[in-house]
Amino acid sequence: MKRYFSIGILLLICAHWANSAAIPVKRGIDEQTRRELAEINDSRKKMAEQLQIANMHELVYDDNLEKRASQLTCETTLSDAMGVPMPTEQDIAKMRSLPEGGDQEKAKQVLGVLIYYAVEVLINPEQSRVGCATINLKCNLPGVGGPPVPLNGPICLVGPKSSISKSDYKQGPPGSQCPDGKASSGLCKSDFLTFAWHFSALKGGVR
Repeated sequence: MKRYFSIGILLLICAHWANSAAIPVKRGIDEQTRRELAEINDSRKKMAEQLQIANMHELVYDDNLEKRASQLTCETTLSDAMGVPMPTEQDIAKMRSLPEGGDQEKAKQVLGVLIYYAVEVLINPEQSRVGCATINLKCNLPGVGGPPVPLNGPICLVGPKSSISKSDYKQGPPGSQCPDGKASSGLCKSDFLTFAWHFSALKGGVR
């Protein structure tokens, strides 16, 4: 599996919340992706502890979201996930080096919006699943304006919510408002893991 979570994105998140905790992922995930997901998940845990967010979920990898990400078009609508273009380390370095004014300033603003959006979605407490792929598109970005923006590279689908808001954040001790119970990490169990458990139980026959 290719690398999708750039060091730059991790640093942007971990600049505020840092350390290391385990995250449940499927066996097919390679070790590098496992580590990067663990860092993002730990950032979510630290954020939950410092801001007392009661419903922060663990983030797990979803192969179905990966498949859907690989099939995205500019016209795709999502009802159970959000598409997040993942800026690379090179993108972030380029943004920092661009001069002020003109087309360079516009490009800098667009990249800044993408980075902020990616972090906002990845730390949202209600999101619990992620799957990533590489795309090659040129799309108009909502709220950005201007000509179509090339989307060449990694993109992640993060679900199950298709939109996020401040109301997603519930106050209280971490893990105290979990619809599917609390995981060993202290965060809420992913709804994906709960669904997978029920599906395997039905498949094997419930006695």
